[in-house]
Parts: sequence; C-alpha cells; structure tokens
Amino acid sequence: MSVAEHYENLLADHYSWMRGPFDDGVAGQRALLSSLGLPQGGRALDLGCGAGLQSVALAEMKFDVTAVDSSRKLLDELSTRGSGLPIRTIEGDIMRVAELVEPDFDVAVCMGDTLTHLPTVAAVERMFDGVAGLLRRSGLFVLTFRDLTGPPVGSDSGIFLVREDQDTIMRCMLHYDENTVLVTDMIHVRDGTEWKFNTSKYRKLRLAPRDVADLLEARGFSIEANGKTDGGVLIAARRN
Repeated sequence: MSVAEHYENLLADHYSWMRGPFDDGVAGQRALLSSLGLPQGGRALDLGCGAGLQSVALAEMKFDVTAVDSSRKLLDELSTRGSGLPIRTIEGDIMRVAELVEPDFDVAVCMGDTLTHLPTVAAVERMFDGVAGLLRRSGLFVLTFRDLTGPPVGSDSGIFLVREDQDTIMRCMLHYDENTVLVTDMIHVRDGTEWKFNTSKYRKLRLAPRDVADLLEARGFSIEANGKTDGGVLIAARRN
C-alpha cells in the first residue's frame, strides 16, 4: 500500500491523537525552529505538513506559510487549527513541489518523519532539487527524520505500543529489509461496548544522516547542523 493510501485509509484519522496535545507540539517545534536562527518572518514552505505543527509554529513566528501534503483530511485539520493565521494549504505530492508553488522562500521544512515516507532515494533527490530551486540564496532547509539504518534493537523489533487511552490503542510492527522498513500500524478503537480493529502497512526508507547531508551538499547546500533531536535526526542546510 502506498503512503498516501495508508494515511487515507487509517493514519490520518488518528494522526493528531497519536502525536499528543497539539499546542504542546507547536510550542516544541517553535522552540526548535527558533534555535536555528531563522529570519524574522518571510516566506516558509512546509513539506509533508500533516496537521500543521510546523506550519502553525512558523506562522506564529511571523512567516507566511505554504503547507503541502497529500492528505486532504490532514490539510482540512490544519485549516481549522490554523484559522486566522497566514497559512495556505496545497494538496499535492512533495516530489513535485517545484510545479506546485512559486520560488523565493526564505525557509523550507520537511519534518516529522516525512522524508522517510518517500518511495526511493531518487525521489528524495527529486524533492531536494525542487527545494533548491525554490529557496532564495542563504535560505534555510530544515529536516527531521528517523535514522532507520541501524539494526533493529529492543522495541524497534517486533510489535511495540505507540499510544493508548481508554478508547484507542495503537501498536506498530516494524520489519527491516535492505533498504526499507515495512511498517504495520494496528489500531483498536472502542465503539460502545465493542472494540473495532483496523490495520494497514507501508514502507519507510532507511536513510543515513551522512547520505542525506551528501545529497544536499551535491545540490549547493552547506550543512549547518547535523545532529539528533527528540526521536530522530535534525539537519539544517543553507542554500549557497
């Protein structure tokens, strides 16, 4: 199943619940982005925006935000949460971002685990090419993603709990192969006195931070940060 189908059939309905309190998430992303020395306002591009943690954070930092995602459900949620903020939403494929928006952005972000959702390394390269053409000189590109290149250990192998409350339980199973990880999401939702079960699977890329940095440098970016953040890797790259 494709990533878009997985979100449409299962994950979009539970995405924000899975991530926890929205306002807390926005505050965390605002603090993270502020620590990177972003300009004071301008134009920002949010690739794979989901329900809008980064988009809302950037809008609160005085950016005019263009938010792109393939999920109409999540874009509708973002429109509701970002009501009154300077956020424009576009339903589309981030691999084709250069065809969807006009250039001259000050900042582009691709955060959460969006990067690993792309189908191939060639798709990552295509998206990077698009961003390089859309950013102004000295514009900043910020990425976060999970490094899945190491061998599975502990809770990364087998089935593990993502989140649960009295009405919803979400578990996930990861199966590693050479270049990807097969992710199987499993969700139980209480419906009155009964529990209903839904499951869906999709693949994530195993991307090494150094390889991602090399792809960016090959497109004229200078790496300003390459380290860890909560749950994954943070790379900040400046367009030369």
